[in-house]
Amino acid sequence: MSTDAGAYEQAQDVGAGAVPAASSGQPWPGADPMVAETVVEQVVQALGRGDPIAEVARAFALDRKTVRAWGRRGAYVPRAAR
Repeated sequence: MSTDAGAYEQAQDVGAGAVPAASSGQPWPGADPMVAETVVEQVVQALGRGDPIAEVARAFALDRKTVRAWGRRGAYVPRAAR
């Protein structure tokens, strides 16, 4: 077993942050989140300070609609599994 597989198994044990696996046991290509949870938290904090949506979107290279949606949610919310 390679070290990558061991790290993947540890991620499975964590639960909420686990990456879905294909039947082969390997992570699906593209299964990793596109944006880290910490970035979402930073965006929400910036909006909480009253920074304009357009400014925050530019600073994090995100679409304004994405920043607006994250601001409405108020926190990181993982997508539901399909």
